[in-house]
Amino acid sequence: MTVARFGFIEHSAKLPDLSACEREPIHLLSRIEPNGAMLVLDESTLKVLQASSNIQPLMGFVAETLPDLQLTELFSAEDVRQLLSGVSGDGKRHYVSGLRVGENAIVFDALVHRHKGLLIIEFEAGLPPASVAGGRDIYESLTDAMAELDGPLTLADLSQHAAKRVRGITGFDRVMIYRFLADDSGSVIAEDKQQDLIPYLGLRYPASDIPSQARRLYLLNTLRLKADVAAESALLLPAVNPSTGEVLDMTYCVLRAMSPVHVEYLRNMGVAASMSISIVKDGRLWGLIACHHCTAKLVPHTIRVTCEALARIFSSRIAKAEEEDERARRTAAHNLTIRIEEKMRKDRNVIAALTHAGLDVATVIGAQGCAFIIRGEIVLLGITPSRSQVEDLATWLGFHQSEQVFATDRMAELYPEAAEFHIVASGLLSVRITLGSPDFVLWFRPSVVQVITWGGNPEKPVEETEEGKRISPRRSFESWKQTSENSSEAWTETDRKFAAELRPVIAETLFLRMNEEVLRLNLELARSNSDLASFAYTASHDLQEPLRTIRIYAQMAALRAGPDTDPESRSFLATIEEGADRMANLIAALLSYSQIGGVELRRSQEVNLEETFRRVMAKLDAQVRQSGAIVNCDALPVIFNSMDHMEQLLQNLIANAIKYRGKDAPRILLSARRENNYWLLSVRDNGQGFEPVNASMIFEPFKRLHGKETPGSGIGLATCKRIVEISNGRIWAESEGRDKGATFWFTLPISKSPEQV
Repeated sequence: MTVARFGFIEHSAKLPDLSACEREPIHLLSRIEPNGAMLVLDESTLKVLQASSNIQPLMGFVAETLPDLQLTELFSAEDVRQLLSGVSGDGKRHYVSGLRVGENAIVFDALVHRHKGLLIIEFEAGLPPASVAGGRDIYESLTDAMAELDGPLTLADLSQHAAKRVRGITGFDRVMIYRFLADDSGSVIAEDKQQDLIPYLGLRYPASDIPSQARRLYLLNTLRLKADVAAESALLLPAVNPSTGEVLDMTYCVLRAMSPVHVEYLRNMGVAASMSISIVKDGRLWGLIACHHCTAKLVPHTIRVTCEALARIFSSRIAKAEEEDERARRTAAHNLTIRIEEKMRKDRNVIAALTHAGLDVATVIGAQGCAFIIRGEIVLLGITPSRSQVEDLATWLGFHQSEQVFATDRMAELYPEAAEFHIVASGLLSVRITLGSPDFVLWFRPSVVQVITWGGNPEKPVEETEEGKRISPRRSFESWKQTSENSSEAWTETDRKFAAELRPVIAETLFLRMNEEVLRLNLELARSNSDLASFAYTASHDLQEPLRTIRIYAQMAALRAGPDTDPESRSFLATIEEGADRMANLIAALLSYSQIGGVELRRSQEVNLEETFRRVMAKLDAQVRQSGAIVNCDALPVIFNSMDHMEQLLQNLIANAIKYRGKDAPRILLSARRENNYWLLSVRDNGQGFEPVNASMIFEPFKRLHGKETPGSGIGLATCKRIVEISNGRIWAESEGRDKGATFWFTLPISKSPEQV
């Protein structure tokens, strides 16, 4: 069991646990601040049940004699009427001023509230009129504050104005705006102070400094004053309420004594007086206005009420200021996107534009490092993992990032290898340029560089005392740095939106750059093809002349040779003439191959393949008769293509089937059927066939499977392939092996003439 006594913790375990601080019953201390007195009455009978031990020096009443006395025995009927007339809901305080007590008629102010069937009255001595702000002063202070805090202010400006205004009203040596963060730690976001004081602006304090039960009380009781840190608190007598048998719940009491732990905390800071005012937004404790003074300081009730009103004004402006901050961040991100887009459109260089904007991007989204993986190139800027680590990360993202923008502040939980570089990159904002592509832009947020400047060392909240181990305020308030190794600062919606807006800009630039590159390559290819065609034509034309000369002279030599010429010489002359003829055929085939496309493709027209088939058969009549071939065709379509090309295609395929016939007479069938947007045509034969492994090789120029025993140029099927491919079709061949025939398949698109579109 754990028992709490004014900040001291008794444990059965060896080491105390910080959660005990959260269980400390700071609303049940049975003590009040010495600058006021307290009476606790039964609400129904108005009998006194408890009184503070300091009530005699302040008001002249003897605490021990007060129990069971009626309130009317202590105050006049009019004062009692004033004290009771404004009491309403549970915990709601009613303020009464100008109460006169005792023979000397000392003036007191009172706060009255009911709670759990009890009536609780808190008294504070009224200050002289000259020291109390009048109604006009209060009105002017609030009016000026409302005007100052109105308008399009950032949260930083709003907070600074509020701190300065509260200090001007109260006269405290230091006034801070302290904001609670998502993890319940707090940060000083604004400060107004005496020039010689050490600044606390930017300091951060762990959640254990203001534990959960203290935050709850700050929400219910919005102003707390410690007028003199050195003064001893006054006891509530008796300590246990005789009516309830319980310690008084002081949740709503203004005079409730501060926890001894917090008192020592203030002493360690050199603070002699403090006041805190809750900042409540949307029903939640958003922060505190924390006031410190180097000497004891009693703040009049009217000033405190003014500060509470000012805190409410500040609270009402927070949402607007946060919206202004968010608007400014969105505007900065949008303007940066426009600048990057302009540079990319101008230079067509993604990496150069992102590199140029690197520092601005880091400012806008708070990233300290960036990596670009664009078309296989990796560029690192700022603080990043190593090149190999980024490359591995990009590979992992390529398999796991299914959305265009991905963000995490705990990368190692998803990608364990990130633990190796968590110091520089615990947080990742990843933009995948296009889904399925290896192009990424990665921004990194560190953990170890996310250094928090703490007020004191949060690793030393426990210390040894003569009474044992205790939860104690920290002794040192030197700046202390703690790193957060498990996570980075979270990415905001604005960060994600910036990345989402930048992604299509990058994608468009890469697309335009790629198009320009493709266009350049196409132009180079067109030039190369033109040069190649020109070369092929010139070469074939120039080669024809010496071949004709060779053939003519070989023929002339054969004619002049007499009957006495030896057979070997005659054979030599015949071989020369045969070689010249074969070379002429090869040159003609090469010339025809090089001229496929171009002008002929631009002369596309309606082509009736059945009529084309009949013309081809007329040209091949001699070969068909000689081989005894039977060539048939099914119904053939009308297509839009080059008539010459289609005739050459069918002629080559049918002639090829006749040439590579088997033992039996050739049987050839040409057929066609429609498949989606293409015609699928085939030329089937019963000829020599080929091994399936050679199916693709037979379409390569000058590749022949049957050697020189079968005449041919070796370029006929290559010509067929080129004709089909420039028609946006595909050609292939199938055979079950030697002497098992073959089928040549090819596709041609179903297209219409311009007049039919």
